[in-house]
Amino acid sequence: MPGLITIGDDLIKAIPDKRAALAACVKICGVPPKVIADQLGIDRSGLTKMIIDTPDPRHFPQEKENELMDLCRNEIPLTWVLLSRGYPSVSEIIAMRAEIIALRAEVERLSSDRPGLVNVFKFIGD
Repeated sequence: MPGLITIGDDLIKAIPDKRAALAACVKICGVPPKVIADQLGIDRSGLTKMIIDTPDPRHFPQEKENELMDLCRNEIPLTWVLLSRGYPSVSEIIAMRAEIIALRAEVERLSSDRPGLVNVFKFIGD
């Protein structure tokens, strides 16, 4: 996503619940909530009740979460869900993917240099 605003996983881990993650998503982007509400087609006062702990809370519509993250240019709610469930964050997944790509390239390089050695490793792995 171009212009993605990122914050550290440690800060996201400190967010207590999904409502607070949605509120952080809106707050960090710097766009006024009323503008976000209008762009999402959500009632302005309803959005406030969705993201702030109030005596009369509203639930944020799940089908609007992706659009919210796109508008706010961050993935705080997604990262919060991943971390709260014990999964790696998006940044960790990206880092692991880069490491896998580098390791595959190294395996490819080694296999072209020593084809017999690769067959030994394949045999051991079976």
